[in-house]
Amino acid sequence: MFQQVSSAMWGFTTYVFPASLAGTLLEVLIPGEKQSVQSRLRAIPIWIVYIFIGVSSGALLRCLLDLLHIRPLLSVDLKNATNSNDVVVIIAAYAVFPAVGFFIYDFFYYWFHRLQHTFRVLWRVHAVHHSIEELNAFNDYHHWLENALRVPLILLPMSLLISVRTFDVIVYTMILQFMGQMTHANSKISYGLFRYVFSEPRYHRIHHSAEKRHWGKNFAFMFPFWDVVFGTAYFPKPDEYPRTGLPQQREPRSIVEYITAPFRR
Repeated sequence: MFQQVSSAMWGFTTYVFPASLAGTLLEVLIPGEKQSVQSRLRAIPIWIVYIFIGVSSGALLRCLLDLLHIRPLLSVDLKNATNSNDVVVIIAAYAVFPAVGFFIYDFFYYWFHRLQHTFRVLWRVHAVHHSIEELNAFNDYHHWLENALRVPLILLPMSLLISVRTFDVIVYTMILQFMGQMTHANSKISYGLFRYVFSEPRYHRIHHSAEKRHWGKNFAFMFPFWDVVFGTAYFPKPDEYPRTGLPQQREPRSIVEYITAPFRR
């Protein structure tokens, strides 16, 4: 238990906090709507609970796979590539291979996300994330049960498909966290033509929109490509910046409300 708590604290200070600060800086430089400082502060303990569940779920999956001696179909070891003297090989190890991994992850996440919006029992959990009215780089958490659900629906199939062994896996995790916080940033920044390649904050905000015409759009986490392929893409106009939240459910104001949210309706 102590190890999981320590890992949760380490995960927050190493991944979430720096990424959230970067997103907050973007919110200051290119702001969206006016929001309160309280929304950011009350999200901090919620994040620690969320990461604790994630660490525990990931550790349980790893132990289960090792216990059953289950190995992925494809295993890639990038250690030799990252130590290569060939610049092209090094670039491939640090950029190309991780990009492919992120692309595959986003495919699984896309369908996991759509399932959450399709089945009522999954929506009750995911609705906690959508209930956030002051959406920003700090205040963008998911419900703790989502971490448990990601194990069978994302982590397990990916673990069975591919395993990438490298000492730089921490860097890739930081990139994922950075992109997650950035896409939820309360900012009107535009990526220009790159908005068709990477999900910008305005693109993902459409997914959180309280306006009915935006519902069922922009499920992809990192790459709008999957939304385009599966017919759910909606690229907002320059002046389109809808409010977020759910009319029938307010966002949690405390740890207790956060933990019990799906069971209180």
